Amino acid sequence: MQATVELAAERGLEHVSTDHIAARAGVSVGSVYQYFASKDVAVREAIERRARAGHDAMVTQLATIATLPLEEAIAAAVRFLVGWFAADAPAYTELFRHVGRVTEHAAVREELDRVIFAATALLSMHRARLGGRDPALVAYVMTVACTRVVEDALQSRAALVADGSLERELVALCLAFVTNAR
Repeated sequence: MQATVELAAERGLEHVSTDHIAARAGVSVGSVYQYFASKDVAVREAIERRARAGHDAMVTQLATIATLPLEEAIAAAVRFLVGWFAADAPAYTELFRHVGRVTEHAAVREELDRVIFAATALLSMHRARLGGRDPALVAYVMTVACTRVVEDALQSRAALVADGSLERELVALCLAFVTNAR
């Protein structure tokens, strides 16, 4: 899978074949086809594995920051999310371009739900700061919105990711959303 991601970032998926994937992975083309029926299946699997790894890391991060004051926890969570995608921006940009919204894939959606559950646990610890709002709903809105904004920014406004302005705006937006007691 790493070979698929590396090649996507370097060449763009339209210029990658299963022959390229096999060569990069150091296996025969037959071995690639033994596991994946086509390049598209290999790409989908690469996306799902990257999503699983990212969401595992985010769930761990949310557990680690759960005891921080709410403002610090939100800022740390947003920094982590943006940083995760930014660390491999060329690969994510190409994967998003190839398949559309990653969050629309069922397996990726399941992983995202795990992050929402972890964010709900974090926000539940700060229930009094939510002004009576449901922590699960707040976690859902914030997690999905931030993920989609970062996905879009990587595809169409990469400079905002690179210069840190997207992270700053997302932190401000999330803080205002979460702490607005209505």
